[in-house]
Amino acid sequence: MAELIIKNAKIIFAELEDKGFGKNIVIDVTDKKLQKQIEDFYAENKVGEGTPKFKDYTNKDGETVKQFTLKLSEYTDIEGKDGLGEKDLRFGAVINILVHTYEWDNKFGKGVSARVQSIFVVEGGVKTNMSKIAE
Repeated sequence: MAELIIKNAKIIFAELEDKGFGKNIVIDVTDKKLQKQIEDFYAENKVGEGTPKFKDYTNKDGETVKQFTLKLSEYTDIEGKDGLGEKDLRFGAVINILVHTYEWDNKFGKGVSARVQSIFVVEGGVKTNMSKIAE
């Protein structure tokens, strides 16, 4: 089992409730060094087809960023600095991530996949200011 540690990644989206497609987080990988780190890990460990799938995302302001989706499991540990945790995994949150590879073998074939084992929340994401709308 190989591991990849990603430091100070920014969350674009977090799906923390399994609605039939599993749980995942989408991080901003616009930084070329981060892309290379992920590409090297996938190639060296033959994860999937050995090539990560980055996608372009253009926000409402016309800014385009590269994004990458990482799968979570029910066993993914989520902790954070100063009491931060799962509730703080929103757009803009800064996190450190530990990704592990695992081998699978079933009736559809076999291969190597990657899954997030641990997330450490360094800084919480954008939070709606409830005091503005609560009465």
